[in-house]
Amino acid sequence: ELLHREQSDRSREALDLVESALNRLNLEFYRRLTPRPLRRPPLTESRRVAIAGEPGARVTALGSLVPLILIMMTVTGAVYPSIDLTAGERERSTMETLLAAPVSRFRVLIAKYVAVVTVALLTATVNLGAMTATVYAGGLSELVFGKSGLDLQTIMAVFALLVIFAAFFSAVLLMITSTARSFKEAQAYLIPLMLVSLGPGLISLLPDIELQSWLAAAPLINVVLLARDLFQGAPLRWPALVALGSTVVYATLALAAAAQVFGKDAVSQAPSTSLRGKGGIATAPSPRGAMLTLVLLSPLYYWVGGLVYQIAFRSQSSQLVFSALATAILFAGVPMLACGVERVRLAPGFRLRRPPLVSLPAAVLLGLSIWPFAHQLVLLGQQLGMYDLSIARLEQVRAHLSAWRALPLPLLLATLAAAPALFEELFFRGFLFRALERKWSARSTVLVTAVLFGGFHVVSGRLLTPERFMPSTLIGLFLGFLAWRTRSVWPGVLAHFCNNAVLLSMAYYKDELMQSGIDVQQQQSLPGHWLLAAIIACAVGVGLLLLVRRPAEDPKP
Repeated sequence: ELLHREQSDRSREALDLVESALNRLNLEFYRRLTPRPLRRPPLTESRRVAIAGEPGARVTALGSLVPLILIMMTVTGAVYPSIDLTAGERERSTMETLLAAPVSRFRVLIAKYVAVVTVALLTATVNLGAMTATVYAGGLSELVFGKSGLDLQTIMAVFALLVIFAAFFSAVLLMITSTARSFKEAQAYLIPLMLVSLGPGLISLLPDIELQSWLAAAPLINVVLLARDLFQGAPLRWPALVALGSTVVYATLALAAAAQVFGKDAVSQAPSTSLRGKGGIATAPSPRGAMLTLVLLSPLYYWVGGLVYQIAFRSQSSQLVFSALATAILFAGVPMLACGVERVRLAPGFRLRRPPLVSLPAAVLLGLSIWPFAHQLVLLGQQLGMYDLSIARLEQVRAHLSAWRALPLPLLLATLAAAPALFEELFFRGFLFRALERKWSARSTVLVTAVLFGGFHVVSGRLLTPERFMPSTLIGLFLGFLAWRTRSVWPGVLAHFCNNAVLLSMAYYKDELMQSGIDVQQQQSLPGHWLLAAIIACAVGVGLLLLVRRPAEDPKP
């Protein structure tokens, strides 16, 4: 009998761990006793017994929601001052008079920044005070925040955290609103930002999410998790320092970016070009239009990905087809609408030009040789403690793989390899790459698109998979190099498909590979000769690309 706490997520995770360990031990004994093991050996006989947890030990859902409410109210308090002090003044034609004063533009921006932060902190103070008064007056301290309750020290710590967050988000708001020429235009920019901000905040409400590893440096999530830990009375550890330090760094970078935008004469006087063409046919989307499309695409990707796994389908095959259609609509349909609004030609806007022939075998070699490096990167992240693959998540992944193995392999390759390879590349190395390379260097464009590509792969349906960020970013760097070297999206599509196809094929033929002594599914380092072959294939692919003469640049829009 395995006893576990009924209301404890940690206890259930430990239960899965113990059961898995017992099953592995039983399997090892079974293999020693039986010369030819069966396909499905018997498991250990165990029975789960749930016991009640300690009363008051678990924080209620409301207690986890309070930090998010406080932070969103702080954001709301900073929105309208930031709009009025930038786009509002430009709309009232008072910006020119202000900039003509004998004061540097940076000092003017700092004064506006202090005003926005002050209003945001006043809003935070009122909300925190009202929440505290309500909790104490109603005697809800232990009900909402558990046995630790709510004391003065916790309130002051949360307020200090809100100060840092207000400084960070005020800088972000000023950076965005400084590019708008009217109040309505600034509101249009901030609505997608607010929607995107809700996603990380809602993710932080999941019971299994804790302030550790990479989450300590994730903006907004780290602040919500840290505030939740403060309300719970948890001791502060090194992730808390990482969360505070990273938020300060983000605030500084956002304020520096706002100073660059606010200090340009062209920004103060030029008309808006958010997603609107200048009257002619353009050959590339504008950087601002591409980033706005990215901002709109982020919540849509999260929502649609969750709906795909929540809708009850009659078969697994229909679910895969629906997922492929959703990928096509999001990563190709939405950017095509943006190109229509900006009057951008689709062929140059998505980099659909014919690639050099030599780049195609190079793309195949890179696509077949990237995954060993990504696999080793996952293992390295695990060893460094950046994330921990829980038993429950591994079992969920194995369940998906088992269900997929019952389907035809061509269907899997079409929906899980070809569709993502085509439509994700059209967006990241086509639409977005083409827009960013107009303003940034090739190195910056490759790096930014790779990081965004990795970030999109962190959310997978209902799962939050941070372990996919580093390998996906690594793959994005190779694909970005392909796109830059060939000025075409097609070699990246081919390499992306080859990478997806080889991983799917290895998962599909897992049993056959295990009988041959190859077990990549276990979290172990790959054999040395595998890595050597991957290095040689990757070097040959890069060498072929370096021999390719880069095509002429597309005409400027």
